[in-house]
Amino acid sequence: MTMKKKTHKKEDLLRKINSVAPGISAKENVEQSSCFVFKGGMLYTYNEEIFCSTKCDIGYEGALESKPLIDILGKLTEDVISLEQGEGELVIKGKSKRAGITMTLDIKLPIDSVVLPKEKDWADLDEDFCDAIELVSECAGKNKNEFILSCVHVTPNFIEACDNIQLARYKLKTPITANTIVRRDSIKHITGLGMSEVAETKNFIHFRNPDGLVISCRRYTDEFNDLDDAIIVDDGVTTELPKGLADAADKAAIFSSSGEDDNVLVKIETGMVTISSKGASGWYKEKRKIKYSGKEITFRMAPKVMADVVKKHDEFIISDSKLKVEDKRFTYVTCLNLS
Repeated sequence: MTMKKKTHKKEDLLRKINSVAPGISAKENVEQSSCFVFKGGMLYTYNEEIFCSTKCDIGYEGALESKPLIDILGKLTEDVISLEQGEGELVIKGKSKRAGITMTLDIKLPIDSVVLPKEKDWADLDEDFCDAIELVSECAGKNKNEFILSCVHVTPNFIEACDNIQLARYKLKTPITANTIVRRDSIKHITGLGMSEVAETKNFIHFRNPDGLVISCRRYTDEFNDLDDAIIVDDGVTTELPKGLADAADKAAIFSSSGEDDNVLVKIETGMVTISSKGASGWYKEKRKIKYSGKEITFRMAPKVMADVVKKHDEFIISDSKLKVEDKRFTYVTCLNLS
């Protein structure tokens, strides 16, 4: 027997649900971590590494499995839908259709285990912070067994990451009071959401946008590798960057490996640079003319980093073992294979 009914703009509801999706985990490493939890006019997700919360009052409280809710809302064509609570389910109605999703009234997601910051503890983020995270996180490794290499290092003065082949450091002031290590796969979710504030608690670093969405990433206090020496490039030769590299890298990224290494391969030889990639679905190769005279070198580079580097920089430095691009705020270094 259904009870009260409440209408919602479908796109608004879908936007809020997608915004907290980073906290979802299909592995159920936390009870109800595969669910969207509605409680007290709020929407929550939590998977032990990421905790998300935003204002979202559907009129009912309970835990709903995430995949069927996202899927059905994405396929409905109505602008406005109605929600009704039935016996053990949430009924979603369109003009001539309805769907019922099992809803557990017993909320077991440990929402209270994550201590959120007090209002006075929030501080403004540099307007370039999220862009810096997006760029630097591309240089963190994907192998979760190599913990430090799969993390982004956030400090009061810069953000950096290194996968033991390439590294990136972005200088900017942050309100972070102590060095913080966050998994790449956690902090990358804050990009594109307009995060404007940050706060710290003992176990989490929290980000908030003007709409009130909070994404909290678990922080670690492990010692990060000192990259100061790795950034130094001695006796390098300056070489111009061809502008077409960004477009070439974008195409090559389509076929790059979806495994631990999704970087594209770059080969530089006298007068020519070649961008290539190979994956399970196919391969790509493109050549561009370049003003370079020297030993043939090859290296791997994240496509997003390459696109940014080419758009903002006119040249790079090649030494016996490294390639380096640098300006006042951003430094990128990758190891070379020489022949």
